[in-house]
Amino acid sequence: MDLGPGERWIQTQVPSRVTTKTYNVAISACGKSERWQEAVWLLQALPHAALEADVVTYNAAIAACGRGRQWARAIALLELAQLKAEADAIGYGAAIAACEWTLALALLAQMARRHVECSVIAQNSGISVCAQAAQWQRALLLLFGMHEQCLQSTVVSFNAAMAACAREWWQAMCVLQALPLRGLLPDVISYNAGINACEAQNGWQMALGLCRNLEESLLQRNVVTFGSMISSFAKNSQWQQALDCLRELKMSALQENLIAYNAAISACEHMQLWQAAVHLLQEAQASAITPDIISFNCALSACSEDLPAARRLLSALRFAGLQETPVTGHAVMRALGSASQWEEALAHLARLADPDLISFHCAAAAACGTAHAWQRALQVLSSARLASFHWDSVTYTTAMIAFEKGGQWQKALLLFEEAVTRTRCDLVIYNAAMSAGPWQHCLLLLHDLQLRKLRANAVTFGAVVSACRNSGQWTWALHVLDVARRQLAANSVVTNAAVNACGRAEQWQRGMQLLGPDADLAAYDCLLAATAGCGRRDQAVRLLWRSAHLRTAASFLWALATLGCEDPEVIAAALDLDSDSDPRLLWSLATLGVEHPKQRSLYAQFLRTIDGRSLEEILLAASHCDAQLEAAHFDGLQEAVLLKLPELGLAVRSRLAFPDLGISLLGILAACRLSGFLRQRLLHAATTALRRVGRRMDGPPQEAPLQASGGTDSPLVLDQRDCLVLQKPSGWETYGGHTKRQLSSFVVQSFGAAIFQDLAHNCGFLHRLDVPSSGLIIVAKTYESFYHLQVQLHAGLLTREYLALAHGEAGFRGRGLRSRLQPRSQGPTLAGGRGKWSETRVQVLSLLYGEVGAFSYLLLRLVTGRKHQIRSQLAFVGHPLCRDGLYTGSATFRGDKAVASRNWLHRHRLAFTDGKGRRVSLRTELPADLQRSLARLRRRRRA
Repeated sequence: MDLGPGERWIQTQVPSRVTTKTYNVAISACGKSERWQEAVWLLQALPHAALEADVVTYNAAIAACGRGRQWARAIALLELAQLKAEADAIGYGAAIAACEWTLALALLAQMARRHVECSVIAQNSGISVCAQAAQWQRALLLLFGMHEQCLQSTVVSFNAAMAACAREWWQAMCVLQALPLRGLLPDVISYNAGINACEAQNGWQMALGLCRNLEESLLQRNVVTFGSMISSFAKNSQWQQALDCLRELKMSALQENLIAYNAAISACEHMQLWQAAVHLLQEAQASAITPDIISFNCALSACSEDLPAARRLLSALRFAGLQETPVTGHAVMRALGSASQWEEALAHLARLADPDLISFHCAAAAACGTAHAWQRALQVLSSARLASFHWDSVTYTTAMIAFEKGGQWQKALLLFEEAVTRTRCDLVIYNAAMSAGPWQHCLLLLHDLQLRKLRANAVTFGAVVSACRNSGQWTWALHVLDVARRQLAANSVVTNAAVNACGRAEQWQRGMQLLGPDADLAAYDCLLAATAGCGRRDQAVRLLWRSAHLRTAASFLWALATLGCEDPEVIAAALDLDSDSDPRLLWSLATLGVEHPKQRSLYAQFLRTIDGRSLEEILLAASHCDAQLEAAHFDGLQEAVLLKLPELGLAVRSRLAFPDLGISLLGILAACRLSGFLRQRLLHAATTALRRVGRRMDGPPQEAPLQASGGTDSPLVLDQRDCLVLQKPSGWETYGGHTKRQLSSFVVQSFGAAIFQDLAHNCGFLHRLDVPSSGLIIVAKTYESFYHLQVQLHAGLLTREYLALAHGEAGFRGRGLRSRLQPRSQGPTLAGGRGKWSETRVQVLSLLYGEVGAFSYLLLRLVTGRKHQIRSQLAFVGHPLCRDGLYTGSATFRGDKAVASRNWLHRHRLAFTDGKGRRVSLRTELPADLQRSLARLRRRRRA
């Protein structure tokens, strides 16, 4: 038989010298080694040795049972000691420490009834037990009740109470501040408890302040301090500070531990920084620290957007012999869902021996990530119900998202009605229903939410505003935003959204009224862009000066570029480029046409931080291509873009989020192409990525819709499986609803593709033509075709040629038109000043003469595609289009009526590559009205 330390020690003693004190020492030794059974055996052996147990014996045995979590035996021994009048405050304190909080409070009350003098130790034990159960109110009552019992509270008492307030950081701060009032000085444990309490409620700044106070008190930080700081940073998404804190721990004389590494890995998990998480795992192993399952689970969760990395980590976890937990399965299924490997995610769910409800949620969410797999997501959730899991709000929310992905918003709302009756109706369910439904239903749900006394949050109002905005219901969007501003606390997000909606709805005056004294720079920028776009330069300038105190050099230059500032003195005064690598600064310099000595260094500085930049920021920097930068700079930029292409997979989850990413990528392709440095590797990878996302958004192949007949009055020129080519007549609008005659209406009525009603994707139209103009237009039938054609458009692979009649005898002689353009939402596009470089190639076909003067018959090919590019550039060089009222004087416009009845511009040729890789080239004849116009003029000579 294996003898314990107490038994062995008893046997080494001379029998004649064994006393009760000998047994007491042995029982204490058993307690310290957590061998409570031997401690109880020794207590029971005392009578056989003709010895009597005293109060120390009982206290040691009770303490041993307490360390072994044997609260029932501890209480039984306490009652036995009480019967023999051997129970004192120390024994009660040991028993209290072994119990859960309700029994602990009962024992404290029993001490008073049995007239056992309470001690600080017993009271501290009660506070510690309440802390373990997160009963902070009870802990504070015990702490501040010590004064009424004439007990002198100690630092230990306050530390235990602060530990109880771990989730109530403001209470923990009050307890910490009360220490000096009782004549006590906080120790390291006090500060550690305060820092730990600051993990919640975005209190990492408070944690930093406590760390400084600790150092000012001449106390030394320990490993727990560093671990609490790292954990505080992690839970508040301050990953960089968490890693800095871990590095500081490694440089100190302290020995880093697994808890600190796990906290740092958790910080990377919150920000999806899987590379950093994996590096920390490797760093821990190099420091002789063995990662546990928590380490691997956090790193796996950080890899939710990178399936290969998640698979490598799962293999390493299994190689290390660690037992997988449900959290492991959740992380793996999230990674599979992000990679659209929903079939594998469902297979992983099937392999789980005892899946929990969260496992079903993860598998269903993976299926929801792919638009055409929404039915499988619902099947998974139905399986959870068959497995006797009761659907909660998360289950219903996931199911409604699945219906939304499948365009089944009616079923989503029916499911919402079921959720309201079967679960505790909460805000999450309402938000999911609003995200799925049309704008009318969103408004009804918002009203119902208020009737149920539920308080809407920013997500709620955002869903309603998005639904209204996507349907062009700007009036309702503004109304909802007004309600949001009244109900929510001062919220810059809501204010910015309201101002942005005002700008989109061309209600800049209302936007000016929304700007309060607490408006931030983003709100000013939204309204400044809106007023500048509406041609209200005076109001935009007032906004610029009103917000000057908030602006850095970069934001001030951005505002000047947005305003199209022409004053060189104002621009020169704003050029303070000491250390700012904001990509908006690079965009502003390019737009303003400013050459600055520090441009190259700023661009190089931006490239050094490009890994942490978004595609939108990279696009802003790519617009700086007008400067003569080295090819290596563009190569670095394009390599960074290649690494960010997986971000486009987010489109699968949210169609509304994708256009921003897609537009940024397309803009980068265009900027690199204009610089002459577009690499085929990026072009091919971008095309592949965009087409892949398009296929996911299209879902499974559908039967081809009925084709419209190409009659004499039909605008249809070409009808392929994935795209159309139409001839837009003069007087028709492409899409937008500003005129009665809409080309988009013909497309919707004649073809049944889903993209034709998706405003976020231009209803499938690849480009526009002005209402007075005519010509060929490409329309994509699928999302895949839309992005394939957009890549060609931005990479210069799509040919657009126009025929135009311009005033005067043009003498281009092979020269093209190249100038900066500054488009505005209203009014003419400004050419020749500051703005984006634009280029049009021109060939003079013939010179003509009529009653109102000379004309040039031109063939034009677009190199870039800006708003009103041809019209504004021709007017800028003194050859405005015939009958163009926007870019000619009123007298010229009236005189042109003798030649033409409308704007003389016609897109007569398009050339592109279709979805099967075939080159398509189409031409059309001039419309009859333009042919008659040419017949009124006589030719002078061949150009």
